[in-house]
Amino acid sequence: ARAERLPVDDADILAQILLATFDGAGNEARDEGSGRMEVMAPRFGNRWCLSTRARIGDSVVPILRAGAAGPGESAIDGRSVLAALLNDAGSLLEVIETSDPHRFVMLFHQIGEVSLLGTYDRAPSDEQIADLVSGADREGGRARASVRLQSNGNSEIQLPAPQTPARQPAPRT
Repeated sequence: ARAERLPVDDADILAQILLATFDGAGNEARDEGSGRMEVMAPRFGNRWCLSTRARIGDSVVPILRAGAAGPGESAIDGRSVLAALLNDAGSLLEVIETSDPHRFVMLFHQIGEVSLLGTYDRAPSDEQIADLVSGADREGGRARASVRLQSNGNSEIQLPAPQTPARQPAPRT
C-alpha cells in the first residue's frame, strides 16, 4: 500500500524540522544526577538491508530499510527506517518513524543542510521514493522547511509563512 502524505499545520512543521537538528548518530546529553556527558541512542541504527536499487535515468539509487531495533536502540527523537543514497556528494533521503505522534517524517540531507519533505502515515514504498527522486512526484519533493548548519556551530531554521491567517481586529460598532 502507498503511504499517504499527512496534512500538517505550523506546529507540526516546527516539531518535525527540529528532528533535523538532532544528530542521527546520537546526541550528547548531560546526566542530571551525575553531571556526566553521555551519548544518547542514535536514531540511525546499524542494521540495514538493501530493499531495491531504483534505476532513475542513468543513475542507480540504493534504497535501504532498517532491520528490527535491538534493546536500547531507539532514540528519543525516533528511529530511521529508510535511507536512499542519492549520490556520492552526501545527498540522502531519510525516513524517521516517530512515536509521539506515530508517523513517518521524510528528511532530505545535503552537506550542511536538511530539508523536511513531508510526513506520512507509513513508510513510503520503494516506488514512491523512486518517483520522488526522479521528479515524477513534484509535490513530494517540495521542502516544507529547512535547517542550514553554520560553520560556527549554530543552525538557521527556515520555516514557511504561517498557514493560519492572522487574527483580524473585531469591527468597531
